[in-house]
Amino acid sequence: MTHAVALTAGVTYTACFSAVAAADRSIHIDFDGDSPAYASLTGGGMMEPVSTTWANHKVTFFATATDATARLAFNLGMAASPVGVKLDNIGVYVGSNCPSVNPSQSSSSSSSSSSSSSSSSSSSSGAGGAILFSEDFEAGTTGGAPAGWSRVLPSGTSATIDSTNAHTGTNSVHLKVTAANATATRIFRKLPAGITKIYARAWIYSSASIGGDPAADYKDHGDFMGTSRESSVNGDYELRFGPVVRGRLAGFQRYPKDGPTKASVGNSTQKIPANTWTCVEISVQPEVETFQGWVNDNLTFSANKPTDWDNGNVADTITPADLSYVYFGWKGFGPALVRPTDVWFDDIAYSETKIGCN
Repeated sequence: MTHAVALTAGVTYTACFSAVAAADRSIHIDFDGDSPAYASLTGGGMMEPVSTTWANHKVTFFATATDATARLAFNLGMAASPVGVKLDNIGVYVGSNCPSVNPSQSSSSSSSSSSSSSSSSSSSSGAGGAILFSEDFEAGTTGGAPAGWSRVLPSGTSATIDSTNAHTGTNSVHLKVTAANATATRIFRKLPAGITKIYARAWIYSSASIGGDPAADYKDHGDFMGTSRESSVNGDYELRFGPVVRGRLAGFQRYPKDGPTKASVGNSTQKIPANTWTCVEISVQPEVETFQGWVNDNLTFSANKPTDWDNGNVADTITPADLSYVYFGWKGFGPALVRPTDVWFDDIAYSETKIGCN
């Protein structure tokens, strides 16, 4: 199902809609262009779960090209074993928010497979997805360990509840790291069993600016959040988000592959500024082998095909095993990398749908 919508390169757009399905399933949403052959204009689009209860959805994209003949495309698929889907309140908006509406069954469109018919535009909710877990650290004791989190703390580092700096409320978690230390200083949280994808969002405050220097010709890199198959000091088998490849914020693969993405989708000058709270979010989707990251709701990178990775191979890069843990912290590699010595995290959340900064 498609509808014409003109896109401008460098602009963030949000597709908003209400949906319900006859059984739990996912649909694929993207903006594509007329040349060549309706290729994706967003880095591959995104899978969105739809349940048996009416709910509002929003999917945010960063346009990589200007195209007056672009389309918003809902790929409903599943032709061999159709599961009906109803869509309503469809709209496309500049930015990362949606107007609020109540999802309902009135004047909705229905389909069980992909279609070329168009739908009318209206509005949808600006709320993020259903939260599986959230953490604001308000229940913690100042100076104590964050409850429910496992910690990896090399010599000279710490991760404790702090009441001197918070995004909201009174508390955050403060990671004290050493500038010369390449060993991971992190907090880990076990993810629920059986999930098929994860969006992890946090607000970060760093004592040094991270990323945002695409002119810097170095391969030194660091990371401040990601998913992992284990929670150990080894830092093996991780999908990491941080400064990499010419100073831009991007994603790179777990050891032993450890290859940064060749290209970031979006603004390569995006950064985590020093001494201010910044919203960051990642998405790991094994079913479509996709790894994405956002800064302040702007898509910063998207890797979902072999050419996105330095080693040219995505077939075994992202698997359900990568949804074992989510982590936050700092790990840096190489002498040219600018490193923080103090990093705070607050208002952490994870979900199976996009969360956003609001």
